[in-house]
Amino acid sequence: MLLGTLAEAARAAGQTSANLSYHARKLGIKANDLGQYRLDLLLKSIGKLDALEKLAKAKQVVLEDAPESSEPAYINFEEWRAKKERELALLKKLERERTEAILVEKAKVESDTAQMIHNAKQRLLVIPSKLAPQLAIEDNISACKKMISDAINEALRELSQQPISS
Repeated sequence: MLLGTLAEAARAAGQTSANLSYHARKLGIKANDLGQYRLDLLLKSIGKLDALEKLAKAKQVVLEDAPESSEPAYINFEEWRAKKERELALLKKLERERTEAILVEKAKVESDTAQMIHNAKQRLLVIPSKLAPQLAIEDNISACKKMISDAINEALRELSQQPISS
């Protein structure tokens, strides 16, 4: 069994890592925890026996007729059980936060935000038509400024008093 990275195999075989990655996926050859692949299976299957021998010689590995399985000989069940328990604990934590209303659905937040923006836009768009008659008869610039400022502040005050959720 010859383990190594796709980059090593690509250099030896004169191919790209992407091409070898494609073949590995197609053949169901997966990387181990260290990111190493069964290069003997991969290179044999694509007909690059010379590259396989070159890599074996460089790594000082004697190639044997290994079983045609990419599964490891030893499976650490305790490690897998611990990973499973950790994932289950995370799922339970998320569910608890959701039921305690600590965790809020993304769609609800987006919907509420869109509603708040819509309300603010509508409230601010009313100001010109509300003030136009009063500003048309006013000659004093500071009085016009005050009317506009008061109308904007009133709209913002009303918007801040509206409840957030719909």
